[in-house]
Amino acid sequence: MNDMATVIIPARESAAVIGRCLTSLMRSTCAGSLQILVADMGSDDGTEAAVRAFPGVRFFRTGGNTGRCHALNCGLHLVRTPYAVILSPYVTVGRHCIERLCAALEKKPYAFCAQPVVCRGQGGQKTYTAGTCLPVWGRPYPKRAIRGGAAQIFAPEAEAAAYRMEALEETGIFDERFYAGLEEVDLAYRAAFSGFTAAVVHDAFARSDAPAGRTPFCESVETGNLLYMLYKNMPGPQRTLNEPFLRAGLRDRKRRLSASGREELWDAALERGQDLCMDAEYGSMRQEDGLDPEKLPLPETFGMKVKDAGVEEIYPLFVGARTVYGFRDIGAALRIQRAFWRDSILYFRDRR
Repeated sequence: MNDMATVIIPARESAAVIGRCLTSLMRSTCAGSLQILVADMGSDDGTEAAVRAFPGVRFFRTGGNTGRCHALNCGLHLVRTPYAVILSPYVTVGRHCIERLCAALEKKPYAFCAQPVVCRGQGGQKTYTAGTCLPVWGRPYPKRAIRGGAAQIFAPEAEAAAYRMEALEETGIFDERFYAGLEEVDLAYRAAFSGFTAAVVHDAFARSDAPAGRTPFCESVETGNLLYMLYKNMPGPQRTLNEPFLRAGLRDRKRRLSASGREELWDAALERGQDLCMDAEYGSMRQEDGLDPEKLPLPETFGMKVKDAGVEEIYPLFVGARTVYGFRDIGAALRIQRAFWRDSILYFRDRR
């Protein structure tokens, strides 16, 4: 019976790596209780043939490079199991990883997700991380895994995490305005205001062979996404409290883009953030009037190829709206602010 969890793998030109990911899933102790979905975003490198070599794995196309968020939401709409596990095609999981992630969610009813320890690098260059931290200056960073360390994190990593479907029904799924970048952090922010937490499972292991580093364009997209995330999730008094730190974080992002020789991407990031905020405001008014969401434009150069030129807009499966907070949310806002300070202290402590 495939009734424990559904694994969703968003893939884009992943023929060279997805076989290792699927092989590790087939060797899992709970392989017989898993359903596996591969959401392909317009690959033409043989990804489909690589997936078809594994009987029982379901493969579907999103119609083009419609973005990671849209691909994940397409998969989540097909889930009929209590838990969904999201994996990067670059990840291989340990034999007990999926089983232990699901067991942790079963034991912790207020956890909306469970994060394994993720290993990167080779030999003496190995690093072990477990989740994403969000300091007050708004630049997420991976949390260093410490055996017996804190069992809670702010958000899961994009490479591997298990989610409780019941919680996602309450919080909503991935906001497709993000396209790719900070979507897990945004979801965790919304989950925290709904009373959920993110958990680390220190005896569940996965390995990521994803390329290190990030392009200036990805940095620009994430900066625009950050402005949008703060606009719709952070209450006004909390924004005022954190404004000096957030401004410092934005100056650091501008410096990084300038150092890359792509200063024009800073203006593009600010424009993207403003457009996303305006789109969210307009979308909320349409929703109040009972109208369907409009099509979302895709970032023009985000890995798009000529063959994808016709895929310029998509109908989203889920988009967020600015949250209206009241006095009942003060406790949640204080818990989130405490998490910001905790993650800020951890950032400097881990780099000593």
